[in-house]
Amino acid sequence: MSGRRTVTASFSLVVALVITGLAVVADRIPAARPGQLVSYGNPAYHPLTPARILDTRTGLGAPAAAVGPAKSIDMQVTGAGGVPATGVGAVVLNLTGTESAGSTFVTAWPTGAARPNASNLNLTQGETRPNQVIVKVGTGGKVSLYNNVGSVHLIADVVGWFTIATDYTGLTPARILDTRTGLGGPAAAVGQAQAIDVQVTGVGGVPASGVDAVVVNLTGTEPTSSTFVTAYPAGGALPTASNLNLVPGQTAPNLAVVKVGTGGKVSLYNNAGAVHLIADVVGWFATGHGYTGVTPARILDTRVGLNAPSGPVGPGQSIIMAVLGRGGVPATGVGAVVLNLTGTQPSGATFVTAYPTDEARPNASNLNLVPGQTAPNLVIAKVGAGGAVNLYNNAGTVHLLADVVGWISDGTAAVIDTVAGKGIDGFCGDGGPATSACLGAPGGVAADAAGNVYVADTYNHRVRRVTPDGTISTVAGNGTASFCGDGGPATSACLNHPGGLAVDAAGNLYIADASNKRIRKVAPNGTISTVAGSGTGYFCGDGGPATSACLDSPNGIAVDGAGNLYIADTSNSRVRKVTPGGAISTVAGNGSAYSFCGDGGPATSACLYSPVAVAVDGAGNLYITDLGNQRIRMVAPDGTIDTIAGNGTAGLCGDGGPATSACLYQPSGLAVDAAGNLYLADGANQRVRLVGLDDTIITVAGGGSVYPTFCGDGGPATNGCLANPAAVALDPAGNLYIADFSNDRVRKVTW
Repeated sequence: MSGRRTVTASFSLVVALVITGLAVVADRIPAARPGQLVSYGNPAYHPLTPARILDTRTGLGAPAAAVGPAKSIDMQVTGAGGVPATGVGAVVLNLTGTESAGSTFVTAWPTGAARPNASNLNLTQGETRPNQVIVKVGTGGKVSLYNNVGSVHLIADVVGWFTIATDYTGLTPARILDTRTGLGGPAAAVGQAQAIDVQVTGVGGVPASGVDAVVVNLTGTEPTSSTFVTAYPAGGALPTASNLNLVPGQTAPNLAVVKVGTGGKVSLYNNAGAVHLIADVVGWFATGHGYTGVTPARILDTRVGLNAPSGPVGPGQSIIMAVLGRGGVPATGVGAVVLNLTGTQPSGATFVTAYPTDEARPNASNLNLVPGQTAPNLVIAKVGAGGAVNLYNNAGTVHLLADVVGWISDGTAAVIDTVAGKGIDGFCGDGGPATSACLGAPGGVAADAAGNVYVADTYNHRVRRVTPDGTISTVAGNGTASFCGDGGPATSACLNHPGGLAVDAAGNLYIADASNKRIRKVAPNGTISTVAGSGTGYFCGDGGPATSACLDSPNGIAVDGAGNLYIADTSNSRVRKVTPGGAISTVAGNGSAYSFCGDGGPATSACLYSPVAVAVDGAGNLYITDLGNQRIRMVAPDGTIDTIAGNGTAGLCGDGGPATSACLYQPSGLAVDAAGNLYLADGANQRVRLVGLDDTIITVAGGGSVYPTFCGDGGPATNGCLANPAAVALDPAGNLYIADFSNDRVRKVTW
């Protein structure tokens, strides 16, 4: 890596990024739901075609009799219902109690271990209630179930299993919080609009470090009014989400998977009245593996029309809930999502089933509701076609809410590798393997429909092409930093610090020839021409021919489906548009540099501060990297501009939350996928981030170091090291390419 391009974390990065850019291119309790392998880690979690393995009403898996008071039954879980006979660390069950003779609780724990002071179900007389449980497997491959009072029938549907010694570690349940006694918190009910912090690492069998999320059975009891309880990472903002919904005097549990926050703690918030809270830890997920916890985020609410039509779900009807790219869940690489699913305002007794969109609706239930009840349940839902999950309501009408709390990889976790450049600054390698070639600060990247990848070899004053077989060659520029060659072969032409690249549907390659103050075009026959810019700096020419206009350090470029060309006219603090007929105009920016203004108004009246990249999506939205303002702006088809990422503060913050609350640090290149997810090169943060469809931001590549360096090829993309990533592009298969500027490489993220 060349010392002349080791860019410091200051606005001096503008000098480097000024030559960077972008390319766009029956039974009331039916059996559990079907699934397929979801692999992560070694692999760890396996959803199953649902199988009922216990029903004491019929004698399946146990005597045909209700479980009596203070009695236990042992249930075989390995070798049953698709669970293998060996290698199983824990099972995931939908456990239901029904026909209870009195108020009682039910506990699930590993056979052979002492029965813990814990509960998984809390039932009133005559009630039917489910709860999802994750239970460590005990002696003989069994799980024990204990009923406290009266008698109750128990039903268990196995929906998946975890392997031994993987990312999930099951525990014998251990009580870590009971506000009635002062265990793990104050010896007092949690008051209205109050939260308590609960230590979850280093207690109950959970290690003190290396923990991403804990699995707890959370119970609320003795509420003085109707309320909801929310579990979330300590130190984070209170999310719009709930884990428990309670009415006065009710005792109700729900399984919760909670991301660990500051100090190894989670926060528990009570909305109204006062309520005692109890938490039993049953397992934990390791950091940096297949399960990723997120701050709870609401991704569905039919009461307000969030991610679904506004109105209750009718009898015998299903709604499709998109889950990928929302609430901190990535757009790709996800096998299953972990949701807290809540039903409210049911007009009659009903059940609700969650299942993948591309599978037949199973004989299954995730919620069982009576008229007027509000009840939640944790759901691990396999993601179906289109990145969505179906939700079916059996009878009457019901409103549905869903809060995402985490996701599980599908075993195709993003992997990063180098596809061009060997990390040596210079020019070499044409005609050979791209990974053996020398690059000089690649500042732009694009991909065409044929699988070719184009690289702006900025300090070599060339554009190079990597074919699908990995061979590299020069397609534009003779290596001389000057202007020459229009009308002739592109390889004989002079370029001067080429940056942004774009390819249109006809195969024309567009080049932001930054220091020549022009946009050049290489036709499919290899001839080069100028399509915008006269070579004169400053600003002029709107309303006339683009080739007579003045551009000043143009960088990012993009082409839409109609053939319009968009130019980040960086030093003019504007974005310009060139029509297919060759006329140029300003579509964003008023030319006022070094300032921020205009959100919510016409884009042409807004202030931009060194716009360096642009992208367009299929809906006609124009995205702009407003580098000096540490923001990404969007111009809607009606010409209104707004900020969609970045709070204006230079730094690194906000992953998993709203993109507009996140900190960016000298962002640069942009790309939009077919679904509308936005990828951005967060230059001085040494990472690439994604803004999902619900405007949540996450990191998808980089993060191995906060300093510019090289590492991580062949491993997870989020563990890789980048050095001032300057541009990003997507190929038709959805693979992500990164111009790794100061590493003299082009990296590829494969999902």
